[in-house]
Amino acid sequence: MMNGLVSVIIPTYKGHEHINRAVGSVLEQSYDKLEIIVVDDNGKETEEQKETQEALSRYLVYENVSYICHKNNYNGSVARNTGLKSAKGEYVAFLDDDDVYHPNMIEHLIMTLTKESVNVGFVFCAYKSVFDDKSDEICRVDKADRLNDLLYSYMTGKIRICSSSAVIRRTAIDEIDGFDESFERHQDWEFFSRILDKYCAIYLDEVLMNKHVIRRNSPIDPNDFLRLRLHYLDKMNGIISKFTTDKANLIYSRHYYEIGKEYFKKGDLRKSLVWAKKCIHPVTAFCRYFIDGVIFMKNKYLTKEL
Repeated sequence: MMNGLVSVIIPTYKGHEHINRAVGSVLEQSYDKLEIIVVDDNGKETEEQKETQEALSRYLVYENVSYICHKNNYNGSVARNTGLKSAKGEYVAFLDDDDVYHPNMIEHLIMTLTKESVNVGFVFCAYKSVFDDKSDEICRVDKADRLNDLLYSYMTGKIRICSSSAVIRRTAIDEIDGFDESFERHQDWEFFSRILDKYCAIYLDEVLMNKHVIRRNSPIDPNDFLRLRLHYLDKMNGIISKFTTDKANLIYSRHYYEIGKEYFKKGDLRKSLVWAKKCIHPVTAFCRYFIDGVIFMKNKYLTKEL
């Protein structure tokens, strides 16, 4: 399959208001060997599915744009695997329905990836996170972290890899057998962790896409947050166990902190303290809940003001 074609898979769920922006950003790429596969996970004949198909109607006449509709709503992992089954490209990119490529993103990442050995599974770039279309921040990988073990840095949250910011070799995806369909959330963390466990990756310090943070599908109930995060940790246990005990504890501690913070945000101080105690530095963790809470409320207030 040495064809230079990039298959851009766009899973969509409750995204009819944004889907055209995503598809349009792919069609405007300077790299022209592209196919676009939109996978509608709303469920056939639902109102959202009809609105999504109507929104896409002007693009469905393009030869390189295809639209696949799930009979029922499954999840993002299933939608991405559905797209993979139809993809013909030597390389694959996953674009969320509310994200946007800059015009030269695919070209820059492909130019880098094709020069590297097959040991490099994917190339990813810096990106801009846009919050509610009112504020933004640039997400980069620090120079120090570029020299360290990317897998460890990724699993401890020192670096972020947005699923929309990467171009991946199809052979690497096939080796790990695509996405784990048991994941309702965190499927991108699980997916990239398994690739980094087997392959190297290259980072480009160029801002080449915008990630629009809309928080449509974030869990509201902290107990759901807990369930989804523990599912991730359980699935990652085999990879985490390969690290030293100290590093493994730091990985777990990072996620325990996030669980406790979620309970703290909902006012459940008892459960937030339970999870803080599981962290390597419990007192520091609990104090950070207060600091992060103040920052959260400040940003929320400023966003409303804007």
